[in-house]
Amino acid sequence: ITLRRAKDLLATAEIELTENRYDTDQPRSLAREAQYEAQHAIYLTEYLKNFKSRNRTQEQLILHWEKPLQEIAAAADMQANLDQGYEALVRDLVMYIETGGEQSQELGQQIAERDREIVALGDQVNELSEQLGGVANAQEALRRRLAAQEMLRQKVIQIESTFERFEARVFRDSNEIYIRLVGLSFNSGSSNINSANYGLLRKVENAIEIFPGGRVIIEGHTDSFGGDDQNFTLSEQRAESVRQYLLVQMGISPEKISSIGFGETKPVANNETPQGRAKNRRIDIRIVPNLDLSQT
Repeated sequence: ITLRRAKDLLATAEIELTENRYDTDQPRSLAREAQYEAQHAIYLTEYLKNFKSRNRTQEQLILHWEKPLQEIAAAADMQANLDQGYEALVRDLVMYIETGGEQSQELGQQIAERDREIVALGDQVNELSEQLGGVANAQEALRRRLAAQEMLRQKVIQIESTFERFEARVFRDSNEIYIRLVGLSFNSGSSNINSANYGLLRKVENAIEIFPGGRVIIEGHTDSFGGDDQNFTLSEQRAESVRQYLLVQMGISPEKISSIGFGETKPVANNETPQGRAKNRRIDIRIVPNLDLSQT
């Protein structure tokens, strides 16, 4: 199976290289996948040959391959129940790893936010020390600023609770809010919005309404397959499709919502794997709140 897959990938790479000489990204990636499958086939052949030479049973083979799963489960402090197969355990382990990564990202964002607040507070303390006559006003400005930061944090939490894990990821970059629509998909080469995505976009509408008066930027991204110009055009068209949909549904002023395509220039995952390319083909909703935290 693996050897046949390697041959098929290599044949596909040769076809892609012949039909599109100017885009070598996809053929190169397919060739690497073919090399991996070929090496995998060699390993499996040697492994099975060695296994048979020791007169091992099929049950012993399965038990041997279950051991790494049991070790990983133990490291995650999980019970490795394999009496009904491995699928449930693998699903639990994937969820454990993904949740840990998201928690780590969230903690990193919180730490960065706290660091910015500490620096800002230090500047405020120095200013208060230098301007004793304006202590009361400076203290009130600081209080309002901290209150605005807390209000922004609560609104982000509110937006996060709107989406399921498979629909979107919500995070902050300074005072801007990003909604990464992992659940929004387009047909290959198309910028038309599928009706199956209307429910997800309604949630996006609700999230935008949490920041009345804010600006919204729709960002389109692609993976690295295809030509640069083609990817830029497709990312722009998809971002603009989402913009037009929101304009019609929400009645937002056109000046308040814009779209931009970045093509393949801002990947968030490895373009060498199908899973990574799927993550890079995305729409990000960037919300810029109408908040002046330096004055509020």
